[in-house]
Amino acid sequence: MYDTAPMRYVIYDSWLAPYLYSLKMMDKINDLERTFAEAIAEKDAEIASAKTEELDESYTLADREHYVFDKQKERDDIAASYAKIIESDDIPKIKIKLWPMFGCYLLDCPRHQKI
Repeated sequence: MYDTAPMRYVIYDSWLAPYLYSLKMMDKINDLERTFAEAIAEKDAEIASAKTEELDESYTLADREHYVFDKQKERDDIAASYAKIIESDDIPKIKIKLWPMFGCYLLDCPRHQKI
């Protein structure tokens, strides 16, 4: 699903780690390394473009530093997850969030299902 999606997924560790793990389990090591390299390159490009972006009243130096720090943390998280997946059989944790309609938390509630 990750490879065939019509739009590019946002590159976060929580999205990428389960995908990289599934590639390892299917023994697609070349795809795993390629996807990891693309993710790191994209994070590096985001960091580089942020460092060269012009400052103005709405985008201050503090804003830039915060943005660069966040992108570097995302990059480090992806690299750490990749290392865990390659070096051990650590299974990434997947957090499922429910988005209940109308505040009802009952799964498959007939009252709140769209027909």
